[in-house]
Amino acid sequence: AYGVIADALAKCGSAEGEELVDWLGTMTSRRLVANEVSLTTVVDGFARRGEIDMAIQWLDTMGVACMEPSLIAHNAVLSGLGRSKGQLGCGKWMTLMASRRVEADMVSYNVLIGAAAREADPASAATWLMRMVASAV
Repeated sequence: AYGVIADALAKCGSAEGEELVDWLGTMTSRRLVANEVSLTTVVDGFARRGEIDMAIQWLDTMGVACMEPSLIAHNAVLSGLGRSKGQLGCGKWMTLMASRRVEADMVSYNVLIGAAAREADPASAATWLMRMVASAV
């Protein structure tokens, strides 16, 4: 239940995430610890709102809390970048994912292919498709 509320606050709350921070504080005061699932939900909520910097900040919070940010959390940021910054943002994030040893999956590549298609760049879409096939995803 706490994760669902955190998700709703991330998707609908203030740009600064004040309500979310307050809610996570409430969880902590009740001796509940935000886990990977609840923090990934927060990352996804901010990414869906287009607040990529906040999504990345919360993804980085996972690392500070000694939780390995999952592929799902990285893909949430990637999807947000695909909508807001297109291929350039996605490509940079894919490079960062690789440096963090987070292997891209079909969702990751589909975001990049979709960004290329929205930019009317079939050559790049084909390149990403070939990379996906080569990676045996």
